[in-house]
Amino acid sequence: MKTKERLSIIINRKKFYRPFYAAYYGIKNVYQNQFHFKVQITFSLLVLSASAYYRLPLTHTLFIVMACFFVLISEMMNTCIEMIVNLVSPEYHPLAKISKDIGAGAVLLSAVLSVVIGVAVLLDIMYTVGVPDVLSLEETYPHFIARGACGFLLVLFMTIVGKNFGGSGLVTKGGLISGHASIAFYVATTISLLYMHSWISMACFFLAGMVVQSRVEGGIHTIIEIFYGGVLGALVSIMLFGLK
Repeated sequence: MKTKERLSIIINRKKFYRPFYAAYYGIKNVYQNQFHFKVQITFSLLVLSASAYYRLPLTHTLFIVMACFFVLISEMMNTCIEMIVNLVSPEYHPLAKISKDIGAGAVLLSAVLSVVIGVAVLLDIMYTVGVPDVLSLEETYPHFIARGACGFLLVLFMTIVGKNFGGSGLVTKGGLISGHASIAFYVATTISLLYMHSWISMACFFLAGMVVQSRVEGGIHTIIEIFYGGVLGALVSIMLFGLK
């Protein structure tokens, strides 16, 4: 083979692999510099590992994979938009803010979609598992609904009190205790305690994690405020449904 032909093959190979190297370094850059992307990667790996371990049906697994990748892709696109806007408009400009807000909105919608898919999978699994024994043996549905509603109102009341105690934020936004976190983890813990099914528990807490992650990403709450809300919701649920 002539030297010129060899050089041509080498150049063509480099051109072929170059987009893959660029894609790898792009993903690596987002992972190293974006905290939210790391959180989403962690949640995705946990859910996919659980799906494989519990041998979910193929259709369920495919929907979960699509939801995870859609959130990650949206986060990467949002990061790309933010970098371009910062490059073009280093100073504050209303249009620059709108562009960033639109990107953040796209990430939020993708997170909502993943939650909807997760809820659909969870409901299907719960339907397959059947009615929890704790409901059929210990109490009727009206009693259970009343107890769950009281717990919800208690979480809501304690969250409002906590927001006022912190002296920051509003009742509907911000504050020392995240209302979304407290309610999400109250529901997740309650369902976990009732069903005592490992995959259902994993799915519930994954959905709760997606809810609170959107609050942190939106700059509405800090991680410590999310932690306070999650602990509050879980403790109320344990007091009502976990203590015999």
